[in-house]
Amino acid sequence: MSQPQTVQRRIRVLSIRSVNPLGQGGYIFYGVAIRFDGTAINNEHFVVSVPNRLHITTAVEVGQWWDVSGTPSIYVREHHGLRIQERQIDATDIKLVLPNGRHVITLLAHGQRFSGIGISKATRLWETYGEGLYELLNEGRVDLIASVQGISEAAASALVSGWKTYGDCTVIQRLHAYGIPHSVAEHSINHFEDKLEDALAEDPYRLLSFSGSWRGVDAFALGHYRLTADDPRRLIGAVEEAMYRLLDEGHTAPPRHVLLRRVELLLSTANNPPSSSAAIALTEAQKHGVLVKLHGDQQFQQLGAWVMESTIARAITERLSNQSSDLFTPIYPSNNSSHSSILPKRTGQSDMDIEHSGQYIQLTDEQHHALQRITNHRIALLSGGAGVGKTTLLKALYRHFDESGITVLQGAIAGRAAQRMKEATQRPARTLASLLYSKDLLMAGGQTIVVIDEASMLDVITMYRLCQALPPDARLLLVGDADQLMPVGPGLVFHELIDHPRIPHARLTQVMRHGNEIATFAQTVRRGIWPQVGQDEKRPVAFLNASVEQGEAVLASSPQTQQAEGLRAVAENIVRLYMKAPESTQILCSLRNGVLGVGSLNLMCQAAANGIALPLRVWSDAEGGFISTGLRLNDPIVSNKNHWDIGILNGSLGRITQIEEPPTPLHDEEGNICGFAIAWVNWDDGVQRPLTEDLLPSCDLAYALTIHKAQGSQWPIVIVPVIPSRLLDRSLLYTAITRAQNQILLLGDELAARLAVQRPPKSKHRQTALNLHLSEQLAEERCPL
Repeated sequence: MSQPQTVQRRIRVLSIRSVNPLGQGGYIFYGVAIRFDGTAINNEHFVVSVPNRLHITTAVEVGQWWDVSGTPSIYVREHHGLRIQERQIDATDIKLVLPNGRHVITLLAHGQRFSGIGISKATRLWETYGEGLYELLNEGRVDLIASVQGISEAAASALVSGWKTYGDCTVIQRLHAYGIPHSVAEHSINHFEDKLEDALAEDPYRLLSFSGSWRGVDAFALGHYRLTADDPRRLIGAVEEAMYRLLDEGHTAPPRHVLLRRVELLLSTANNPPSSSAAIALTEAQKHGVLVKLHGDQQFQQLGAWVMESTIARAITERLSNQSSDLFTPIYPSNNSSHSSILPKRTGQSDMDIEHSGQYIQLTDEQHHALQRITNHRIALLSGGAGVGKTTLLKALYRHFDESGITVLQGAIAGRAAQRMKEATQRPARTLASLLYSKDLLMAGGQTIVVIDEASMLDVITMYRLCQALPPDARLLLVGDADQLMPVGPGLVFHELIDHPRIPHARLTQVMRHGNEIATFAQTVRRGIWPQVGQDEKRPVAFLNASVEQGEAVLASSPQTQQAEGLRAVAENIVRLYMKAPESTQILCSLRNGVLGVGSLNLMCQAAANGIALPLRVWSDAEGGFISTGLRLNDPIVSNKNHWDIGILNGSLGRITQIEEPPTPLHDEEGNICGFAIAWVNWDDGVQRPLTEDLLPSCDLAYALTIHKAQGSQWPIVIVPVIPSRLLDRSLLYTAITRAQNQILLLGDELAARLAVQRPPKSKHRQTALNLHLSEQLAEERCPL
């Protein structure tokens, strides 16, 4: 079979046809083929399609010169009813080159990096300096550039800064040749600026700090700089890389034997025995302050992880050691002689009543003891499974704090959890990121207590930021369930603190939802026991491991024996069950990909429930017409990013209620057009907002969600596909089960579910050192019990 023809051309960009075509990244631009001196070649014009996988090193702009290699073809498009044929190159390789001679005028006049220059100023610069202009730009001579009439010092600085990005292309291309992504190169350039070459020559493994892969960075160091395999910089780099990867897996303090093995694998070469080098590498890393050893030298931490966990431990220790300081006065007597100071009586109300949904509910003894324990400490934990009355207790606490003049700030990790917290307590609640962003809120005067819900999801990075932002006299209450999902980020906070004997901990265990099969099922799973589950899909709890509709066995056993048709049958059964009550049903998945993943089930449910609805389309310059976004009228959608400025949070759910064709102009407060609405969405906070093209990349279908995205939310009916995967564990299933209010339906591999529940949750395998730091600091402070 013959190889496709390849052409090579130097192209001067005349116009940009599309940026991020079809949402897949890359560029499509139109230009003219030129010679080395910039003159056109026989008036050859090309449309150049650049796929995202080429990772071009800078944005395409009018006036640039690009050396393009690729496959030629004829591209036909329609324009005002006319069929136009254009020559196209589908790029397989592309490299930015600097123009020469007076062609620099076009680049400076039209390049986005040189805004404010324009054709007249660019021409004046060329007429003043000629070829010497290139040298001035390379050397950053702002003074001489600003001496030209009409060019201010600020414009000259911007010009030099924009030109620098082109000078960096050589470095970026060199790194890219070794498989290092342009994003890593650009981050390193932004950090080191014009000192990058010197910084890399001194230690090329610095690129690891910018998320460079070991394979690419090591090849670059060994190939370009000719480092030897036992060079100390390489040994230390391997330790850093191993610690970065372990941190990505959640470990903040891995044991020595685990770290040694990771370093051995990284350093292994054909001519270098890894075992001896790995031990030397750990020693070198300690000498240079990369590692901090714990437990003698049997456990290690990166300096950053050590700082974060030590800071968290210090903030907790200070709150435990200052219980009797002027900053804090216990607000509940330590004896149980009187409850009236906590919950003042009202007519017909007992000492232990709290208003809830228009009625007064009596607190249990367990809740009352929890209330006392929390109010007597500046830091405390409140834990308990589903249905044990945590929200009721919070309402009692908040009423007391109000009467005591203490400001309550509520927060949660996810936007959806914050919204549910707000609805449950009838008080403002924000995401933790928003709370930290509004530091003026945390630094407000007077006594304050910060309450963080779903605290099992709190990682050390977020907790570190919170501890830094909190005023020293602010109190902290972490609320959660340690048996639910652990943090996505590194470390453990809530899980660790629960196990520490010195941390005030109020644990609720009495299930308030009596007779609730879901609550009983959840509590059994929480204890690591898989109960007998029936297959009656009308019951509140059911596990369907066969295709009920067709009566055929579709039992899932192991990934090796599962057949594609079996998985497909389970997926079809999930859609069938969803269609019984689509308005009150939510599908929750452990995986994003695969037949039983979020992506596939979203498409299947959309086709079944909303397949003939009006599609949402947007204009594509590349296609010369409207293209589908994959969304339709009445589709449920979820936001996967925070958009603070318009009140949409990561995890916010909405429904498309109207499509605008053509798009409707949006106006700001002064009446100026500020965008175009392509649709309108009713979001879960009750607000209808316009959907613009800028928001589209962060919006997905929401017939199915990941279980992580669902934490903090509940639905009447929840459907969960279950298949063996490395993500499946007790906490994942327990979290999914507790999202259901009326019915939980699980489908797939019951054996996988049983084994996952019987094994300890994955949080037990994370290697951390928060409690070690905390114990050491408490011992130094001699904090009271």
